[in-house]
Parts: sequence; structure tokens; C-alpha cells
Amino acid sequence: MDVKELEKITKSITDKVGKETAGIIADDLGTLMTMNKTTNDKISQLEKTNSELQTRNEQLIASNSNLLKQIPCQSDLGVINEPKKDTTKFSYFDMFDEKGNFKN
Repeated sequence: MDVKELEKITKSITDKVGKETAGIIADDLGTLMTMNKTTNDKISQLEKTNSELQTRNEQLIASNSNLLKQIPCQSDLGVINEPKKDTTKFSYFDMFDEKGNFKN
């Protein structure tokens, strides 16, 4: 509720109950008006903070996406821990003796 609406309602209450009774409840009405202003100020402050955070979030998303674009999809190093193939040649004569038994 903005200030004009609150003043309009307060004036309406004053008109309905009369000036004498309105004087009795004036402190309570003043308290309500002060609390309303405080609440409105807090809401505007939170809206400003929310807007700043949304802008910052968008900037961070853009920065992160730019960083992710810089990471290559395939590594130039090849597959890590790839087992090396044994390229030494062997012959069956080296593994077996003339009777066909394994050599020690």
C-alpha cells in the first residue's frame, strides 16, 4: 500500500468516527503509517538487491559459458593410462624345449 492510499484510508476513518475519537486513535494510526513506510522502504531495498543479484548471476553465467567454450573436447595428450603393447617378438622355440615342455 502506498502513502496516498494509507492517507486516504486514515482520512476515511477520521471522517467516520469523528475528530474527537480520531484524536484518541491518532497514535495508533501514526504507528501504522510509520510501519507501512518502513515496510515499503524494505520492499524497495529488496527489489533493488534482487535486481543487482540477477544482473550479477547473468554475468557469471556468461563468464562460465565463455570459460567452458575454451576447454577442448578432446585432449591432445591421448588416452590416459593406455596399456602399452609388448612389441617384443617371441618364438615357440624360445618357450618350449625339444620335448615340448615349457622352459623355466
